[in-house]
Amino acid sequence: MARVEMKAVAEMAPAAQTLTPPKRFVLALSRSWAWAFLALMIVFFVVTVPIVSFGAVNFLTVRNSQNILVAITPILLLGLGQTFVIIAAGIDLSVGWVMSLASVLSALAIRAVFNAGLPLFPSVVVGFLAAVAGAGVVGFVNGVIIAKLKVPAFIVTLGSSFIVRGVALLMSENTTVIGLPPGIRAYGNDALVYFIRGEAGGLHFLAAPEVSGELLRRMDRILPYPVVLTAIIVAIAIFVLRKTQFGRHTYAIGGMSRQPSAPASRSTAISSRSTSSPPQRPVSPVSCRHSASLPARR
Repeated sequence: MARVEMKAVAEMAPAAQTLTPPKRFVLALSRSWAWAFLALMIVFFVVTVPIVSFGAVNFLTVRNSQNILVAITPILLLGLGQTFVIIAAGIDLSVGWVMSLASVLSALAIRAVFNAGLPLFPSVVVGFLAAVAGAGVVGFVNGVIIAKLKVPAFIVTLGSSFIVRGVALLMSENTTVIGLPPGIRAYGNDALVYFIRGEAGGLHFLAAPEVSGELLRRMDRILPYPVVLTAIIVAIAIFVLRKTQFGRHTYAIGGMSRQPSAPASRSTAISSRSTSSPPQRPVSPVSCRHSASLPARR
């Protein structure tokens, strides 16, 4: 039986290797379609933005690229957490409104403790803890309902998204939280590199130069701290998924949930082994030849 299977695999291998160039191109594109789509989007904006603005705006600038990176960091962090959920064959539709609730809780906590006399940095730490605690409570409730009550994750997270949305709007009074400390906007707005274009400019590292007027308008922030922190978190997530036991378990959970017939096949295999006849004694080649030479009985 093993020889037959090896022979079938050997016969299938040349067929899999003889791919035509169009099929190879389609296979390579299917593996890197996200990067291809991103490249097409960049080309589209590079071509269309100057045409629409009659040459007044250029898409490929340092400032525009850094603004795009800063704008996508919240979405990237949300997608990073959603990646683990989707790999484990789950779904969470409430992540957007949970993030909004966390931001509202953080702002309210910072404002409350700062007005109570706490310095700015400890106030920011308290706001961070409040945001994590609020998001953790929502995730814990969702997990309990999904795991213990066996309600589909799609239904649970869809319903919790509306509840969390209402709570966030009520706590913020349907407006922006005001009255925050004056220096709170400075957190997270620094960068690793500062570049001043034109005359009297140059590169400045880790600290923003003391400039104003025309030089300030010509200064670009390269690699802001939110982008750097997000890149570090992405690298850690990739390492966890590929190199740790938790990542392998995440893939295994998703693979097992996509095979609903696995328990049935396992029980069938057990029952077949239990009801099968006992193994027969091996037969020598001599007896095989002798039995083959005898006439068949009717």
